[in-house]
Amino acid sequence: GLRLFSEVVRNYPGSGSYGAALAKCGQILYSLNRLTEADSLFKHYKSEFPDGSDLPHILFSEAILKERQNQYGQAITLLETVGRRFPFSPWRNQVQKKLGRLYIMQNDYQSAAGHYSNALSEDSLYLFAQSVGLPMKSVSQRSSLLQGLAEAYIGIHDFEKAKNCYFRLLKADPSHE
Repeated sequence: GLRLFSEVVRNYPGSGSYGAALAKCGQILYSLNRLTEADSLFKHYKSEFPDGSDLPHILFSEAILKERQNQYGQAITLLETVGRRFPFSPWRNQVQKKLGRLYIMQNDYQSAAGHYSNALSEDSLYLFAQSVGLPMKSVSQRSSLLQGLAEAYIGIHDFEKAKNCYFRLLKADPSHE
Protein backbone atom coordinates (compact mmCIF):
# COMPACT_ATOMS: atom_id res chain seq x y z
CA GLY A 1 0.00 0.00 0.00
CA LEU A 2 2.55 2.60 1.06
CA ARG A 3 4.78 1.96 -1.95
CA LEU A 4 1.89 2.35 -4.40
CA PHE A 5 0.62 5.58 -2.84
CA SER A 6 4.16 6.95 -2.54
CA GLU A 7 4.66 6.29 -6.24
CA VAL A 8 1.54 8.32 -7.07
CA VAL A 9 2.76 11.16 -4.83
CA ARG A 10 6.24 11.15 -6.42
CA ASN A 11 5.32 10.62 -10.05
CA TYR A 12 1.90 12.23 -10.49
CA PRO A 13 1.78 15.44 -8.42
CA GLY A 14 -0.71 17.11 -10.78
CA SER A 15 -3.09 14.18 -11.05
CA GLY A 16 -6.56 13.96 -9.56
CA SER A 17 -5.36 11.13 -7.32
CA TYR A 18 -2.47 13.09 -5.82
CA GLY A 19 -4.35 14.47 -2.81
CA ALA A 20 -5.91 11.17 -1.85
CA ALA A 21 -2.54 9.39 -2.27
CA LEU A 22 -0.80 12.02 -0.14
CA ALA A 23 -3.40 11.62 2.62
CA LYS A 24 -3.23 7.83 2.41
CA CYS A 25 0.58 7.86 2.68
CA GLY A 26 0.33 9.99 5.81
CA GLN A 27 -2.29 7.70 7.32
CA ILE A 28 -0.26 4.57 6.57
CA LEU A 29 2.90 6.13 8.03
CA TYR A 30 0.89 7.13 11.08
CA SER A 31 -0.38 3.56 11.52
CA LEU A 32 3.23 2.31 11.21
CA ASN A 33 4.18 4.71 14.02
CA ARG A 34 6.42 6.72 11.68
CA LEU A 35 5.01 9.85 13.23
CA THR A 36 7.51 12.46 12.02
CA GLU A 37 7.03 11.41 8.39
CA ALA A 38 3.26 11.25 8.83
CA ASP A 39 3.21 14.72 10.39
CA SER A 40 5.22 16.10 7.47
CA LEU A 41 2.79 14.65 4.91
CA PHE A 42 -0.21 15.88 6.88
CA LYS A 43 1.21 19.41 6.86
CA HIS A 44 1.87 19.17 3.13
CA TYR A 45 -1.69 17.95 2.49
CA LYS A 46 -3.15 20.82 4.52
CA SER A 47 -1.16 23.39 2.58
CA GLU A 48 -2.10 21.93 -0.82
CA PHE A 49 -5.71 20.95 -0.02
CA PRO A 50 -7.06 23.29 2.68
CA ASP A 51 -10.61 22.07 1.99
CA GLY A 52 -9.78 18.52 0.92
CA SER A 53 -12.14 15.66 1.66
CA ASP A 54 -9.47 13.89 3.74
CA LEU A 55 -8.90 16.94 5.96
CA PRO A 56 -11.16 15.84 8.87
CA HIS A 57 -9.31 12.51 9.11
CA ILE A 58 -5.93 14.23 8.84
CA LEU A 59 -6.77 16.79 11.53
CA PHE A 60 -8.03 13.97 13.75
CA SER A 61 -4.81 12.02 13.19
CA GLU A 62 -2.73 15.13 13.93
CA ALA A 63 -4.67 15.60 17.16
CA ILE A 64 -3.83 12.04 18.19
CA LEU A 65 -0.16 12.75 17.41
CA LYS A 66 -0.29 15.84 19.63
CA GLU A 67 -1.98 13.85 22.39
CA ARG A 68 0.77 11.20 22.22
CA GLN A 69 3.30 14.03 22.59
CA ASN A 70 1.40 15.31 25.66
CA GLN A 71 0.48 18.50 23.78
CA TYR A 72 -3.13 18.38 24.93
CA GLY A 73 -3.94 22.02 24.17
CA GLN A 74 -2.87 21.63 20.55
CA ALA A 75 -4.79 18.36 20.28
CA ILE A 76 -7.93 20.07 21.59
CA THR A 77 -7.50 22.95 19.12
CA LEU A 78 -7.23 20.53 16.19
CA LEU A 79 -10.27 18.57 17.30
CA GLU A 80 -12.31 21.72 17.89
CA THR A 81 -11.37 22.76 14.33
CA VAL A 82 -12.74 19.48 12.95
CA GLY A 83 -15.97 19.96 14.88
CA ARG A 84 -16.37 23.55 13.75
CA ARG A 85 -15.32 23.22 10.09
CA PHE A 86 -16.82 19.80 9.41
CA PRO A 87 -20.01 19.49 11.49
CA PHE A 88 -21.32 16.60 9.36
CA SER A 89 -18.07 14.68 9.14
CA PRO A 90 -18.17 10.94 9.87
CA TRP A 91 -15.41 11.74 12.38
CA ARG A 92 -17.73 13.96 14.44
CA ASN A 93 -18.63 11.38 17.08
CA GLN A 94 -15.00 10.29 17.51
CA VAL A 95 -14.00 13.96 17.82
CA GLN A 96 -16.60 14.57 20.54
CA LYS A 97 -15.49 11.49 22.47
CA LYS A 98 -11.80 12.37 22.19
CA LEU A 99 -12.48 15.99 23.23
CA GLY A 100 -14.35 14.71 26.28
CA ARG A 101 -11.37 12.57 27.27
CA LEU A 102 -8.84 15.38 26.68
CA TYR A 103 -10.89 17.89 28.67
CA ILE A 104 -11.04 15.42 31.56
CA MET A 105 -7.25 15.12 31.37
CA GLN A 106 -7.13 18.94 31.59
CA ASN A 107 -9.56 18.90 34.57
CA ASP A 108 -12.11 20.89 32.52
CA TYR A 109 -15.01 18.69 33.49
CA GLN A 110 -17.72 21.10 32.32
CA SER A 111 -16.37 21.06 28.75
CA ALA A 112 -15.91 17.29 28.95
CA ALA A 113 -19.54 16.84 29.98
CA GLY A 114 -20.68 18.97 27.04
CA HIS A 115 -18.70 16.93 24.52
CA TYR A 116 -19.77 13.58 25.95
CA SER A 117 -23.39 14.76 25.93
CA ASN A 118 -23.05 15.78 22.28
CA ALA A 119 -21.53 12.42 21.41
CA LEU A 120 -24.35 10.61 23.21
CA SER A 121 -26.92 12.62 21.26
CA GLU A 122 -25.23 11.68 18.02
CA ASP A 123 -24.95 8.08 19.17
CA SER A 124 -28.71 8.12 19.85
CA LEU A 125 -29.26 9.25 16.26
CA TYR A 126 -27.11 6.34 15.14
CA LEU A 127 -29.15 3.88 17.18
CA PHE A 128 -32.41 5.31 15.80
CA ALA A 129 -31.14 5.15 12.22
CA GLN A 130 -30.04 1.58 12.77
CA SER A 131 -33.44 0.66 14.27
CA VAL A 132 -35.26 1.83 11.14
CA GLY A 133 -32.90 -0.09 8.90
CA LEU A 134 -30.63 2.65 7.59
CA PRO A 135 -27.15 1.35 6.80
CA MET A 136 -24.60 2.80 9.20
CA LYS A 137 -20.83 2.45 9.14
CA SER A 138 -19.95 3.22 12.75
CA VAL A 139 -20.62 1.21 15.87
CA SER A 140 -22.52 2.52 18.86
CA GLN A 141 -20.18 3.60 21.62
CA ARG A 142 -22.86 4.19 24.23
CA SER A 143 -21.08 2.45 27.12
CA SER A 144 -17.80 4.33 26.82
CA LEU A 145 -19.63 7.62 26.28
CA LEU A 146 -21.77 7.12 29.39
CA GLN A 147 -18.66 6.19 31.37
CA GLY A 148 -16.89 9.37 30.24
CA LEU A 149 -19.93 11.55 30.95
CA ALA A 150 -20.25 10.06 34.44
CA GLU A 151 -16.58 10.81 35.08
CA ALA A 152 -17.08 14.41 33.92
CA TYR A 153 -20.09 14.83 36.22
CA ILE A 154 -18.06 13.50 39.14
CA GLY A 155 -15.40 16.08 38.30
CA ILE A 156 -17.94 18.92 38.56
CA HIS A 157 -19.46 17.33 41.69
CA ASP A 158 -22.82 16.61 40.10
CA PHE A 159 -23.13 13.21 41.70
CA GLU A 160 -26.83 12.77 40.90
CA LYS A 161 -26.17 13.07 37.15
CA ALA A 162 -23.14 10.79 37.49
CA LYS A 163 -25.29 8.19 39.25
CA ASN A 164 -27.91 8.43 36.49
CA CYS A 165 -25.19 7.87 33.90
CA TYR A 166 -24.02 4.76 35.71
CA PHE A 167 -27.62 3.45 35.90
CA ARG A 168 -28.04 4.10 32.16
CA LEU A 169 -24.72 2.35 31.58
CA LEU A 170 -25.82 -0.72 33.54
CA LYS A 171 -29.14 -0.74 31.71
CA ALA A 172 -27.40 -0.54 28.32
CA ASP A 173 -24.72 -3.06 29.26
CA PRO A 174 -25.63 -5.24 32.31
CA SER A 175 -22.23 -6.99 32.14
CA HIS A 176 -20.37 -3.67 32.64
CA GLU A 177 -18.35 -3.58 35.85
